[in-house]
Amino acid sequence: MAIAYSYPIAIPTLADTLIGVRYEEEIGNSVKNFNLQDITNLIRSSVNTNGWTGVFDTSEVVEVTVQNGVITNVVVSG
Repeated sequence: MAIAYSYPIAIPTLADTLIGVRYEEEIGNSVKNFNLQDITNLIRSSVNTNGWTGVFDTSEVVEVTVQNGVITNVVVSG
């Protein structure tokens, strides 16, 4: 596999596939392909009209940018 930064930069589409790691307790880490549309659907299912319904650790959040009530950028330390 080539070094990641040696690949060209592209604008993602919902039809694209991303490579990631899924941790499964019984087998450990395994490399998987994730469809960007499926990731988008997962995020949308975690957000309702009142905002984010998930819980996440904010201890490393340094800055959050909000434009027109929408989080557009999150900077984390480390």
